[in-house]
Amino acid sequence: MIKLLDLLKEYDNQGPSIPESYLIEKGKIKKIPFSDISKISNLEYDMGGGETSLYEEPNVVVIDNIPVKEFAKDPGGNKKIYLEYNLENSYSFPKANKIHLSQVVYHITNIEALAKTVNNSLKSNGILDFFSDIMSKEDKQFIKILVENYGFFLPDNASLKSLSRYKEENLLLRRGTPYVTPKKEKFVPKEWIYDIVTKEGNARVKYTTDEHNYIDTEKISGTIPDRYFLINRNSKGREPDYIGIRFSLKDWNPEKGPYPYYEVPSGNYFDEVPWKITSFKRVE
Repeated sequence: MIKLLDLLKEYDNQGPSIPESYLIEKGKIKKIPFSDISKISNLEYDMGGGETSLYEEPNVVVIDNIPVKEFAKDPGGNKKIYLEYNLENSYSFPKANKIHLSQVVYHITNIEALAKTVNNSLKSNGILDFFSDIMSKEDKQFIKILVENYGFFLPDNASLKSLSRYKEENLLLRRGTPYVTPKKEKFVPKEWIYDIVTKEGNARVKYTTDEHNYIDTEKISGTIPDRYFLINRNSKGREPDYIGIRFSLKDWNPEKGPYPYYEVPSGNYFDEVPWKITSFKRVE
C-alpha cells in the first residue's frame, strides 16, 4: 500500500541540480548572475516556497524546484528573486540571516541533504523559521539532525521530545548559539474618554487600544442609541444592524477628538457613516 507521505515526495528528480537564478519583476523574467544573491542586504531564503510564496519583501529569495515560468505567475511580490533548484541535493547558498522552511520536509526524500543545505546557507546566530501543519516523523527527524549534528538550538521552552506541540505553529531554531525566547512585556492598554454631543443625543465614550494597536469603542453612559457602540463582532445568532467601529490607532489622532464614524453592514463589508458630532470634550 502506498503511504500518503510517499505521494507527497515531489522533489525527487525534479528541478536542476545547480541553482539557476532569476529576477521576476512586473511579470517579466530575467536571468541574473548567481553572485548577485550575496549582494542582497539582510538576505533571507524561503526554501520550498515556490507554489505559495508568503513574503513580498525583495530580500526574501525563494528557492524551489518548480519551473521559473510557473513561479512567475504568482511570485508573491512585485520584485522577487527566484532560485530554481532541487532541494533533494545539498548546496551551500550565500549565507542568509534567516531561512523560512514551511511544509517542505515531508515532500523531501533526502532530509539529510536538506539539513546540510540549511546549515551551510545560514549565518552563525541565524534563525530557521520552521513550520509544519502535521509535524510528521520526517519533520522531527529533520529537526533532530539540525540539533544533534549541526549545533542548532531549540527555543528554551522546547525539546526534541515536545516537538508535537509545534504542529501548526512556527518553531524558531538558532544556529550556533542558544535561542532564548524574548520575554513578552505586559500589555498596558491606552484609553481616551470623551463626552460627545450629536444630533441624536449625548454620550460618554471610551476608546481602548488592544495589543495590536486597534481601538474598541465603548459607550459608558448617555442617550445616543446603543447601536453605535456594539463591539461583539462574533455574536451568535442574528447579526446586529449596526456595529461599533473598530479601527487602527494609526488612522486616528486622539488629540483632534473622537473618531467621527460608526459602521453599518454593507454586504460582506462595512460602510463608515459620519456621527455628525456637534461638540465634544476630552475627559481626563
